[in-house]
Amino acid sequence: MCMPIVHEEVYGSFDAPSLKKKGFVLPRPKMSNADLGRIINSDEVQSAVKPLNKEFKRREKRKNPLKNVAAVLKQNPYFGTARKMVTLAEAARIKARKEKLDSKRTKLSPVQISPFN
Repeated sequence: MCMPIVHEEVYGSFDAPSLKKKGFVLPRPKMSNADLGRIINSDEVQSAVKPLNKEFKRREKRKNPLKNVAAVLKQNPYFGTARKMVTLAEAARIKARKEKLDSKRTKLSPVQISPFN
């Protein structure tokens, strides 16, 4: 069997405190009008709010300079020149080594090649 409980006696109302609980008052609602969408879209609020900015600048994606040559050149314009110098120096080293090895190698005459000598 269920007994009906009179809530106003136990909890009170917004106007009068509780009769059963000493010093208990119902908490007041934070907003008197809880229809937030209607408040935001009202003419008074919309006239005070600045208009929506549809144009916005996107941040460009950051490129890794260790993998992207264009990003390195943007940071360090001398990188291209330095890279060319390294390539030319490497080519000169390879050429000098080849000439040095060719000078040490002896050409075999046709007589030395023959296995029947």
